[in-house]
Amino acid sequence: MTDFYTDDEDGMMEYYYDLVIRTPEPEEILAQLCASRAVKAWKVDRPSRQLSLDEIDLLTDANIVDWHDFHTEYLDSLSNRRARNEKSMIDKSHDHIDDFEKLSTNLSEQFPDSFVDALGDEKKNRMKKNEWRSFVIALCHEYQRLLNLGLNNDGFADLPTRVRDILSRPWDPVDVSHSETMFYVGGAVSTMINKMGNRSKDAYSAVLLDIQSNTVTTKEDAKTQSLPMGKVEAKEMVNLRYINEPFFKFVNKIESVFHTLLSEGNIALYGSAIVADITQALSKEDLGVDEFLTEPHDSDAVSEVVRRIIWSYGRLRGKDFVRKCNAKVGVKHHETLRSTLGTASAIASAKAKKGGGSDDAETEEEKDPRWKFLIKQKKKELEYKCKNRKLPFSGTKKVITRRLIEFDAKQKQ
Repeated sequence: MTDFYTDDEDGMMEYYYDLVIRTPEPEEILAQLCASRAVKAWKVDRPSRQLSLDEIDLLTDANIVDWHDFHTEYLDSLSNRRARNEKSMIDKSHDHIDDFEKLSTNLSEQFPDSFVDALGDEKKNRMKKNEWRSFVIALCHEYQRLLNLGLNNDGFADLPTRVRDILSRPWDPVDVSHSETMFYVGGAVSTMINKMGNRSKDAYSAVLLDIQSNTVTTKEDAKTQSLPMGKVEAKEMVNLRYINEPFFKFVNKIESVFHTLLSEGNIALYGSAIVADITQALSKEDLGVDEFLTEPHDSDAVSEVVRRIIWSYGRLRGKDFVRKCNAKVGVKHHETLRSTLGTASAIASAKAKKGGGSDDAETEEEKDPRWKFLIKQKKKELEYKCKNRKLPFSGTKKVITRRLIEFDAKQKQ
């Protein structure tokens, strides 16, 4: 009979710690639940629905339903229900399923105060509680799926999921200078849309010019709206555009994704085609372009125009990132965006390869529970983890372990 794990307490703690490191944060999972098709379907007005829209929003409110405790207890069950040998695999699996059913049932009994204090029709109140229970249990199953998916991906969501998560959160430029730069870039994007409109086919030209006409404002109106127009004002001799507030927010929404995801670490994780992949993911999201349309247009034409605008912005943003990489390592200026990003990926991998340090630092490092857990695993398992993260997997066990820890810590920042 094959022994899978030992029963020592340190091993249990290390395994639990590894689960915590590898899973997405509860807030990330809840954000995905809020945007899920199930929640959107529940909000559709129908006679049989018992919960109000506000009450449906409370389903994913961690202050009402203790999703953090559910998250912790679920990981605890995964840790405690590990099979120690082949004979116990089925029993442990059933025990884990029972744990999940108990957790989800207990969670479904956490009602808002308004339910407890509600007076009136007892039958209606009972029906409302039953619907609440069924919705919470359904969300528990979806939460479990997303958490397990995160574990399988070592805690790193796929790119489209990360794009949706970023778009669901508020984002602002980091400082005044950044805001002024984004306003300046927004004017360049508006100019780019105008140029595309003048040289596109009729179906796309009408959409582009319609959008462009609703992106600009006057210098006086921009000043009245307190828009960050400093850089445009300083360079207005080159006939730059003053964009309006809605379009400024639109450009910031796109920038939030590139600003968050364009890094050497993410290039190593997602590959050198990251700019194209971000562009593709953004093109499938609702970015609110309808706000800039005053005339009716074919929906396919609008979708294609949005794709072109985002693609052009992605090229602009990708080249800016490449210039920063070039400044660090002196890449040849004639290299393409794809090849230079490949170089950046190699740089990121080379950095991940670097280990070393003083003996004292290594001694301190080896006290880390995460280190203890990983170093006990077989080298092939460590190499597999590196491959999942698209990291180099050569070197000794210590080098690979250090590479994994450093990469995970950087991604969690």
